[in-house]
Formats: sequence, structure tokens, C-alpha cells
Amino acid sequence: MIYRVILHAPAPEDEDAALERVRAALERSGIQPDELRVEDWHEGGRAFHIEAGVEAPSSYHATQVSAPELFQSPLIEAEIGIEGERIDFVAQRYDDDRPAHRHEA
Repeated sequence: MIYRVILHAPAPEDEDAALERVRAALERSGIQPDELRVEDWHEGGRAFHIEAGVEAPSSYHATQVSAPELFQSPLIEAEIGIEGERIDFVAQRYDDDRPAHRHEA
């Protein structure tokens, strides 16, 4: 099944340049995000908002295994300084707007 995974991660002060580095790193990894932007974060400050389709057997697997494996390398490659920072993942079926599973890494 394909799940929509929504990722939120802290954005640095140079958010416009960082957003372009993230976009380029995702493209090099073959990830075509449905949405990629910087927005206000519920914990204060600014955050990357990335939405992409992820194939997984369950929403749990999508947030616990598939999405972290998929996004880890591009986010490190983009050199945006989020190593050790909190990253939130939410997975939902594409045909359902209700969050199916949430994970904080």
C-alpha cells in the first residue's frame, strides 16, 4: 500500500537556501515530494514540511522503517544541521485524510 508520509524537521535560519539543498538532495535520491516547504512549527521556530508517497505494508512500518530509511540520507546530504534533532513522521493512506500513525525520531 502507498502511504502519504508527512515529515516535519527543524529548518535552519537560512531556510530558503536550505530548502533548495533539501529539494536537490531529494531529487538526487529519486524522491519526488508531493509538497516541500518551510512553515511555522508547533514547537516554535520554522520547520521543513515534506510530503511524499511511501510504499509500506502498514502505516506503522511507513513511519518507523520506510520513511526514516528513505529520508535520512538526503537530509544528511543537504547539510541542514538537523543531526540529532527531532523529526516527526505522520503516515496516512492517500484515500484518507485522518492520520494513521505518528512517529517522532
